Amino acid sequence: MENQKGLMLNPKSSLSTVAINDPTKHGVIISDLRRSVKEAVESPSFNQLVHSGANVEQIENLLAVLLVKYSGMLSVGGNLKPGQSVEIAKNIIEDWPTMSLDDFNILLSNGVKGRYNEPGKLFRFDIAVVYEWIGAYQDEYCDVVESMPKQKSALEMLPDEELAKI
Repeated sequence: MENQKGLMLNPKSSLSTVAINDPTKHGVIISDLRRSVKEAVESPSFNQLVHSGANVEQIENLLAVLLVKYSGMLSVGGNLKPGQSVEIAKNIIEDWPTMSLDDFNILLSNGVKGRYNEPGKLFRFDIAVVYEWIGAYQDEYCDVVESMPKQKSALEMLPDEELAKI
């Protein structure tokens, strides 16, 4: 997918790593994040982004921006304090390294819409709430993955005669 400035932001590409490392591109990355779990299944995890050259602090900053964005959609008594979003982001990357930016965006979007908590039972927004939402999102993610058609392995695609030789 290409944005207005011509930068490719397909998270599977190495260019997205360059964009992550450039704070001026964070808004563009956030606006291009996937909106459904099914689309997010193939998104690179935090670990994969780091291994392809992304700066961990920039990923933390992106997560913190997402936390602040969605926090602003809530009117609860115990909302995020300044600086708390970066600490939460660090914990998430450490505790959930296989999660992707798309996953995190989707879970926050669903969480603030009330999909992961009982109606009228959200009184604060902090790391405990985010971790509860992660658990609910993982259940949803697993259901989506299980419902997707499985790809056949290279062995399964061989004709029976060739398979018999092996």
